[in-house]
Amino acid sequence: MTPARFHFPDRHAAVRDRSRRVAWLSIWLLSSAAAFLAMTLGQSQAMKTSWVSDVLSIVPPIGLLVAAKYELREPTERFPYGYTRAISIAFLLTASILTLIGLMLLVDALMKLVEAQRPPIGTLIVAGHQVWAGWLMMLALGYSMGCGMLVGHLKKPLAAELHDKESTLSPR
Repeated sequence: MTPARFHFPDRHAAVRDRSRRVAWLSIWLLSSAAAFLAMTLGQSQAMKTSWVSDVLSIVPPIGLLVAAKYELREPTERFPYGYTRAISIAFLLTASILTLIGLMLLVDALMKLVEAQRPPIGTLIVAGHQVWAGWLMMLALGYSMGCGMLVGHLKKPLAAELHDKESTLSPR
């Protein structure tokens, strides 16, 4: 017996293509924000946490791109219903990784708080002028926030249209 083949509705094809383009744009924007934050880290625990957060925010779009490669594969004997839930598995894995890293950051921050470590925010020489590193940190955080808001704004309509909480799959 040949397993039933599933497909996504035709109306989802263009949205799924757009979601892949937005995922690549997300990776690029969030990588640039993480690089900018890395240049301004210093000894600040807050900046370190923000940098790790930006680096880890790249994981979900990568998970989406990997899962998108699998979910349209033909059903097999081992997976008679196909790979249509690959996206859900990718985001479960992503959530698990983000939770684990978040807990590690929390423990690290609490240890520094208990030990009363207060690293100084120094100065840098930029174009021959002495500049407090905090200004560059705030600029980097603003850029990071802007990238995150732009990515969220681009993903919101796609998420509403592609959500998988109701049955959008139909046998062909």
